[in-house]
Amino acid sequence: MPGQYGQPDDRNPGVGNTPPGANTGSGGGGGSSGGSKPIGVPEDYSITKPRYEDERFIPTHLLNQRGGLRQIGSQQVKPIYKDGDELVPARFSPDRIVQLQFLMHGVGLLGSFRRGVWDAESQAAYKDLLAYANVRGTTSQQALNELTEQAQSAGTFGIGGKGYFDPVTGEWVADPSGSGVSQRQPLVIRQSDPLELEKVFDDAVIKTLGQGWSRNQIQGMVRAYQQMEAERQRQAYNTDLTGGTVTDVPSPEAFAQNYAQQQDPQGAETSRFLDVASNIIPLFAKGSWGM
Repeated sequence: MPGQYGQPDDRNPGVGNTPPGANTGSGGGGGSSGGSKPIGVPEDYSITKPRYEDERFIPTHLLNQRGGLRQIGSQQVKPIYKDGDELVPARFSPDRIVQLQFLMHGVGLLGSFRRGVWDAESQAAYKDLLAYANVRGTTSQQALNELTEQAQSAGTFGIGGKGYFDPVTGEWVADPSGSGVSQRQPLVIRQSDPLELEKVFDDAVIKTLGQGWSRNQIQGMVRAYQQMEAERQRQAYNTDLTGGTVTDVPSPEAFAQNYAQQQDPQGAETSRFLDVASNIIPLFAKGSWGM
């Protein structure tokens, strides 16, 4: 899902901006001094990761045709996070802290905590998350997404060691059984049928651009729509407890028209011009202009 706490390109961890929480070695960027040690790994640690094309330089229509970015080699990724970076979220707003606390609790990193306050327990849990991110060679946001998806798939999201977090009262409620299992059901992602989407998208592209797209392009649009559906459902699932607003996905027709216009704005403009022309020409033929 989009990086709520900041993330560079997670396919190429060395590409993009340094994420919030990463030690930059300067006074206000990362919190700790340039000589700090990486969290959870040796100082000379690195991990081999695949390297992909930089999507900033690949036209979107080409990405859709290919079905994604191509791997162009490998890279050695060094740890991002250093000692002291676990204090960075203390600068976040209380609402943002609560969201991060809840997600860390949901994946089992955090037990009891003070709602919206970056307390010692939250710092320790976040430091564990940063260590996991360093080991995996990714960002803290991507690591949290990965742990969340694993917990949801296993049906363990929301399980704590001593109880569960009540989002209404902001209190940690002890579980008499000691299992720490909240009664919340795991998230089930529901997606539109791809065959139905292809039919709708085919019609919408022809209506918007005046001509159809290749099957690969249509299937790329289907994947983009289903990714949006999954992301919005994850947001709604988490927002049910943390509170907030989630926007529903657009209709397939509206999504396809907007998507096609973004990919081929010149084609959309030409199609609109031809539509207008086709309505005006009959008027001339019938003498409706008083000629």
